[in-house]
Amino acid sequence: MSDPANQFDEPWKEALDVYFRQFVELLFPRVAAGIDWDREVEPLDKELPKIVPEAETGPGVVDKLVRVEAAGGGAETVFVHVEVQSQADSDLSRRMYRYNHRLEERYGSMPVSVAVLGDNRPAWRPTEHAAGRWGCEVRFAFPVAKLLDWRGREEELEALPNPFASFVVAHLAALATDADPAARLARKLAVVKRLYSRGLTRTDIRQLFRLIDWVITLPPLLDVVFNHDIDAFEKEKQMPRISPLEQRWLDNAESIGEARGRLEGRQEAA
Repeated sequence: MSDPANQFDEPWKEALDVYFRQFVELLFPRVAAGIDWDREVEPLDKELPKIVPEAETGPGVVDKLVRVEAAGGGAETVFVHVEVQSQADSDLSRRMYRYNHRLEERYGSMPVSVAVLGDNRPAWRPTEHAAGRWGCEVRFAFPVAKLLDWRGREEELEALPNPFASFVVAHLAALATDADPAARLARKLAVVKRLYSRGLTRTDIRQLFRLIDWVITLPPLLDVVFNHDIDAFEKEKQMPRISPLEQRWLDNAESIGEARGRLEGRQEAA
């Protein structure tokens, strides 16, 4: 149904911009524990292409560079490089090493490099780059978060207070339903409706709605059904509308009926 490179790249870029701390706390708790979150967290995304010109040149790859301060009462600056890889890539380990080395040359200290593996291949788990000859060797290891490890644990994720957990659930739903539009509609509705009962702020709900809508794409006709069902759900629960896409929501009964009819026809033919 979708190209992972197009489906995931832009939502992940925005999600990391908005929820960087929550992202690290959920997927890389050891890294999160080492950061002093009371001090400035400075994105350096504009600097990354200058240091690593090939960064973000290919589809399915998202890179982020952030400057933080280490916890512990000192004044130690640490650079954190995040790469999100939505497709299996045999060059990932070498690229992680290369980026880390170039960043160390630029800033004078070794950065912390982490990788998010958002692909749909359970066995693909690169965690290190090793090379050498004649006794001259290098081994570079980096932490990874394999999103598929959360598959089957969506309820656990949605029970967490961390809002980024909902974005991970959405990513997993998109992977699981790529070839099944009807299932994708059902999963998307469930993920969005769950936002209302998680105790999130209105700002978080609106932001997450936008990200979920972006990452779980639907064919146009099913998009009509989705918008109508969310609108009806909000009215039934007497909730204020949260979607930034309110102008897209259609109440055209003919369009909705056509969309539902086509969906039911496909289900019967399956």
